[in-house]
Amino acid sequence: MSQKGKNIDLKSIVWLGEAISPYNNLLFEHLIKENNSLFIIYYRYSARKTHFWIFQKKINYKYRYFLKFRFIPDFRAISQSIFVKDNMIVFAGTKGLTKTIILFLAIIFNKDFIYWSDVPPIDHFNGLKGLYREFIFSLIFRRGKKILVTGKPGIQRMIKYGCCEDKLINFPYFVPLPNIITSKNKYYKEKNTLVLLASGRLEYIKGFDIILESLSNLKIYGGIDKIELKIAGEGSYRKILEKKIDDLGIKSSVKLIGWLQQHDLEEFFSSGDIFIHMARFEPFGVVVLEAMSFGKPIIGSDTTMAVLDRVIDGENGFIVKSENVNQLANKIKYFYENREVIESMGNSSRKVAEEWPVEKGVEIIKNISKRSFING
Repeated sequence: MSQKGKNIDLKSIVWLGEAISPYNNLLFEHLIKENNSLFIIYYRYSARKTHFWIFQKKINYKYRYFLKFRFIPDFRAISQSIFVKDNMIVFAGTKGLTKTIILFLAIIFNKDFIYWSDVPPIDHFNGLKGLYREFIFSLIFRRGKKILVTGKPGIQRMIKYGCCEDKLINFPYFVPLPNIITSKNKYYKEKNTLVLLASGRLEYIKGFDIILESLSNLKIYGGIDKIELKIAGEGSYRKILEKKIDDLGIKSSVKLIGWLQQHDLEEFFSSGDIFIHMARFEPFGVVVLEAMSFGKPIIGSDTTMAVLDRVIDGENGFIVKSENVNQLANKIKYFYENREVIESMGNSSRKVAEEWPVEKGVEIIKNISKRSFING
């Protein structure tokens, strides 16, 4: 069947996003290949100030930005979203004036739309802003065709917030599945040194200080010297982390290697044994998926949603209590003393990652955008 024949039953899509990212690029490039009908992507801004991605290759899909003037709506985006006959709108969040206007107009004109969200925090509806969010969510839950949420924890939270379970679909972020699997433990085998990896924005909420304290405890109280930690990322918390590293006396064992671009990931994940993500709260955590795609066992906090979604405790890693320094140290010590499980757990991580190729995301969007789709 020709590409044109395959796509004749799909609605055109207007996707209202936040910012360009490698994960958006991966999904959109695959969607464009499958859907040669009208596909318009709008971003609120070109890049997040907290993320320093540089894209080496050409972005293979067309996109536009909303008007940069904060208090002036983008009438072109509004027109293409609302007044194009028989299309479907995808809201990746509803921040910003233009998105808000489009949402209310979509409800007024009975337009098909779906909403995509990562996992909201427990206090999402607290305070005056929380009341507004609760109102917006109630509209989305009632009038949205489907609600896409990143992972099983997000689905459970949306049910708790009042969304009908039949409308909810598990739709995580998607990452490439590299050909190389890096769980060969070359550092551990050659130097008898366990190399820990961590990555993310250097902010308090990401919990890097918890990892540092666990590492210090293992060296001081556990008598384990041959452990190294590599932290990738940048952020406002860097100087605080540098001071903490000095204060704990672990400077020779910790490397802050800065922000990594996508082409740096293979070298980074090849240089370590296990991946740790101890965020105090993480609405998803795409870096956990990247680590799993490279075959890394995971130790993660029970407040990191990707960890709750993808880590099977004892099979491809461990889930530990948020901010529990001793529990984290014990799990690191387990890997140190049982090096033979690193590769098998890493292979289990890769198998879990393979259950969510980007093609699966494309199929979900195609099924929702079929003209014959019946809203559940």
